[in-house]
Amino acid sequence: MASPTLDGAPLFLAALLLPLRLLGLSSRLLRGGSDRVRSLGIRSVVLFAFVSIRLSAIFALSDTSPSERGALLSELEDLRLKASQLELVLEVSTRTFNSKILDLEERDKVVKEMEEKIRIMENALYELKGSNSDLLNTEVRIGALEKEVISLSLSLTHTHTIQIRLYIQLLFEQSAKNKDSIWSLELSNDKAKEKMEIVASEVEKASLLIIHVLFLGPSNLHIENIVTEQWIQIRQLEQAFQSTKMMAANVLKRNKQKEQNKILWPTKETVNKVVQFIRGIGRFEASEFNLLDSFFLRASFSKTDTPRAYDHFKAWILFAQNCHYEVLELLHLHSDVPSAQQQGSIHAAALARIVIFPSLLQKAINTSIKT
Repeated sequence: MASPTLDGAPLFLAALLLPLRLLGLSSRLLRGGSDRVRSLGIRSVVLFAFVSIRLSAIFALSDTSPSERGALLSELEDLRLKASQLELVLEVSTRTFNSKILDLEERDKVVKEMEEKIRIMENALYELKGSNSDLLNTEVRIGALEKEVISLSLSLTHTHTIQIRLYIQLLFEQSAKNKDSIWSLELSNDKAKEKMEIVASEVEKASLLIIHVLFLGPSNLHIENIVTEQWIQIRQLEQAFQSTKMMAANVLKRNKQKEQNKILWPTKETVNKVVQFIRGIGRFEASEFNLLDSFFLRASFSKTDTPRAYDHFKAWILFAQNCHYEVLELLHLHSDVPSAQQQGSIHAAALARIVIFPSLLQKAINTSIKT
């Protein structure tokens, strides 16, 4: 009898300690954790329950008869089968539970994405409302600005029409003055052209005379110098004539452009230009310029230098007259030579041209200086 009690003592202790283990495992399951930990905990609980049942059965069988032991063993076998079935059911339930958890997590993600989209759409709607309000404000501002512009334009038209008319009248007066100046320039141009033609004809005559005189005596070097100086003066006269002609053409072009622009109604820019032009007329000072200034050394001179140039011309004329007297003496000396008799008509023409040329040249210079 002592041996069965001693053998049953450890079994009794195991039967007492197993429920405590089961309570600890159940508390862990209740606290929560991952799905894997939960499945392992459930399996351990079932295993410990099965072991406790087996131990209690073995402990009971130690004190029972053989027939009762067989019945208990059959019951234990049934319980084992039921425990295996329960394990299968538990696995299936854990799988379904895990799948449902995954579905819930996916749904949570979808819900979060939808919430984010809704938030973005709400922000966009708020921004659209703000932009619509800004558009309304801008439209109101534009309308107010248009009204202000209309009122300002009306006030400007009432206040500045008189000034614009005065400016137009001044423009017409100035155009009339320009026409008068153009007419005077054309007259001076015609006069200069006539003088140039006269001087050119006289120069041609003098050139023919000088060609014949070159063969008469030792004074031909002086005559050549005079001829070269006269040709230089003629070139300078031609240049001055071309410059005056170009100036007259430019003035005519400007006058034509102004007459074409008279038809157009003056804008703000033209009014400003007119004001600047009128102010510039008050400050304008005509530069000292004379037609004869461009005749000397191809440069311009002031009026204070014209007497010096005139004295220089007088010296040239005196030199030409001296040469003229020398030529007359040479012609008189060679008048008895037979060759001179053969060329009497040529000498007479040359003599007439030499006598007339200095007086004509002096007259042309005096008239050009007076003009």
